[in-house]
Amino acid sequence: MHLATKMLVAHVGVVGVLVCGCSAESTSSESKSATSSTASATPQISVASAVLAAYSGMWADYQKDLLTADWRNPVSVNHATGAALMDLENALAVDGHNGWIGKGAPVLNPVVQRVSGTGGNATAEVVDCVDLSHALVYVAATGALKDSTPGGRHLVDAGLVMKSGQWKVSTLAAGKVGSC
Repeated sequence: MHLATKMLVAHVGVVGVLVCGCSAESTSSESKSATSSTASATPQISVASAVLAAYSGMWADYQKDLLTADWRNPVSVNHATGAALMDLENALAVDGHNGWIGKGAPVLNPVVQRVSGTGGNATAEVVDCVDLSHALVYVAATGALKDSTPGGRHLVDAGLVMKSGQWKVSTLAAGKVGSC
């Protein structure tokens, strides 16, 4: 199994749909509606940006962790928690035990599907088609390529939670190569 996909164990997530409720009002109140609609859209955009930043941050952290495969001191703790962090640490432990490291950057195409709740009860879901074609496995001791099989594209469903005022990836589920 490809190194980068090992970390994405099957945590089943339900894909939500971001719904925007809009209503038509009389002509005299349309400008008020447009103004309040714009004002309420701004916080939604900043929340979505924060969710995407946390999701992308998790991948960047994991990419750094793969360079050493040291599960005892993962950088991934900055953007991951719960089952997702455990999956990342387990994958790093297996790779470290086998003397493997990972190099190469994933190409992300994330979309926020759902944001719900507020404060410490806030949750979000991101769906992505991650391209792992350039993420390869190497033997740490020699620097030699372990295998040259590229990872391909994987459908990824990530659940995020608000923890101590910061969005963190809490669950990950990935499809097989070619699932998107």
